[in-house]
Amino acid sequence: MPIQINGTGTITGITAGGYPDATVTADDLAATLDLSGKTVTLPSGVGGSILQVQVTEKTADQEVDSSTHIDIMSVTITPTSSSNPILLLALGGTIITNATNRALRTTFFRGTTNLATDDTNTSDYLTDYRGVNSEILVPHCTFHYDDAHSSSSELTYTYKGLSLGGGVWVNNTTPDRFSTITLMAVEVAA
Repeated sequence: MPIQINGTGTITGITAGGYPDATVTADDLAATLDLSGKTVTLPSGVGGSILQVQVTEKTADQEVDSSTHIDIMSVTITPTSSSNPILLLALGGTIITNATNRALRTTFFRGTTNLATDDTNTSDYLTDYRGVNSEILVPHCTFHYDDAHSSSSELTYTYKGLSLGGGVWVNNTTPDRFSTITLMAVEVAA
């Protein structure tokens, strides 16, 4: 089919990919592009891109009064590739106790594996919150961990804690204090 310019600004007869380089610019594209139901393939070398985010939130308070790890909250994610690391983030959450010599130690588990005891760590925890002057009050406990998991199956990550010296409240809520913990699992392109 021959190329036809009809005089009203439209051109017919050009096949897909038939435009010369630099013919279509960013200004020619729509302000928004709906890719619902489409697969977008990114070029190689785009490591570091965020591929997916799974989020769980907890607003209820919980006492941690155990010398072994107990569950605080969990999130699941299915990596698109076994080579993509999962960035884990625990954001917010008030920690409080009203007694001296108490501590809360927290960590992430992947399934039954404590990520604090991998080949780079020798302890069983990633954080250690300790009381000072008869109480511990951490208004926003936030930490992260980068997990090289080697799996493309569904993974369950659990934020766990243990206490030393007695009970410690996580996500403590009182009439003058509101707390929430957000647990995120973020798949990052390798």
